[in-house]
Formats: sequence, C-alpha cells, structure tokens
Amino acid sequence: MNTTVEKIRKALFCLFIIACCAGCKKADEELALKTVTANLTKNQTLKLKIVPDINGCLFESENELIASVSSTGVITGNLIGDTHIIVTNPEKGFTAKCSVTVLPLSLLFREPYLIFNSHKKEIKDYEVRYLYGENDSLLIYVGENSSVAAVYYYLPSALYKECDCLMFSEYPTMFENFISERYYLLDTQDNFRTLMTPDSTVLVGIDSDIVIDSETFYGLFYIRFPDLKGSRDFKGGYDWKKYSADLKRKRTLLSE
Repeated sequence: MNTTVEKIRKALFCLFIIACCAGCKKADEELALKTVTANLTKNQTLKLKIVPDINGCLFESENELIASVSSTGVITGNLIGDTHIIVTNPEKGFTAKCSVTVLPLSLLFREPYLIFNSHKKEIKDYEVRYLYGENDSLLIYVGENSSVAAVYYYLPSALYKECDCLMFSEYPTMFENFISERYYLLDTQDNFRTLMTPDSTVLVGIDSDIVIDSETFYGLFYIRFPDLKGSRDFKGGYDWKKYSADLKRKRTLLSE
C-alpha cells in the first residue's frame, strides 16, 4: 500500500516538474512575427500575429498615409502603395517588419506616368493608350476606356513637367472612388481641389466643372512636388485655374 502511494506521489511530482519546465520554456520563448506580408484594400483591416503573445509590443507605420496601425497591432489600409509596419518589444530586444501593400479597387483608368523630368521615351514605354499626336513639347494620348477623353503630357525643353487628364463626367462615383484610394486632400477652393500622392512627391489638382462645347468634364492635373520654388511646405491656395484654362486650349488641339 505504502509502495503504491509512494509511486503516485513520485508520479505527481514528476508531472509538477514537467509543467513548471513547460511554463518556463514558454516564458523564455523568443518572440516571432508571423504576419510578415499583408495585402489590403482601402479601409480593410488585419491584425498582426505575434507568438507567443503580443504583450509589450509597440507598433509603428513607416507611412501612415498608406497604412496605419493601432496600439493593438491592427493594420488599416488607407491609400494605394507600399509601406512597412515596424514591431518592437524594447524589454525583449525584439524588432521585426511586416511589408504592407494596399491594392486598388477602383480601376477607372491607368494613372499617367508620374516620374517627372523624364524624356519622351520613358513616357512612350509606359503608355498603353493610343498616341493621338505629338510635337516637341506635347504628347497626346486617347483611348483606354469610355471615361478617358485625353491624357496630355507637357515636356518643355524636352523634359516632362506636367500631365493633364481630361475625364468624362458620366461616372462621378467611380471617379471619386479612384481619387480617394490614391490621393489625400490638402485644400479645397470653389470647384478646385488640391491633393497629393502618399509619397508626397506629386501634387494633384482637380477641376470638377470644366465645360467645353456644352459638355462637362473633370480635369486632373499632375505636377512635381516640391515645385520649382523648392519648398516642401504646401502653402495652400494653389492656382489650378490656369491649368484648367490650358486644358481647354489643349482640348481644341484634339478637335482640330
């Protein structure tokens, strides 16, 4: 009888030791970020997975305009682009990154080539639309789909400085979805809006009321930022009226 009781005691003691060791092992287990890539769309969320647990971890986005992250590790897609979420745990000396890509839902049209100071060849290599006409300082593309009236590339002194897109206004919801997925708003004046790409390199102007021969269009104007003045601080009140007037003039070239 005593022998049996002793065996049971020894067995229970062994189980206790094993449980304690397992607990110690878990406590000493190194952190690991299991979510190393994430593909999201605008407003879609995803919670980062960290083992053995998330306690003590801090989260930071390299570009919150593209994707933000909460204090509990929930990523939210904001604008189309690529960025990283940095995960740290100072107490455990842990650092890791999750690569995040925010993908488009609205494909109204293909964005123009936006690497400024390029030459005609780079633009032509990029473009899939029909080249309607060109001269020394201008390329005109048409086609792609029924929402695009024309895309104009302006190249003074043979270097690409500006792109203007004339869009038919029959698809306002699709147009606004396209804009909201790609650019963030800086300023609004009358029917003009000023926006910027999430990498802060391109200013985007929008005129939502261009009337040409009794037909209403949207105008999209892309220029390099910082502009020729060299300032990285957007001062507001950007004058898009001259771009709109110039786009109307370019439209007459298409009609001739």
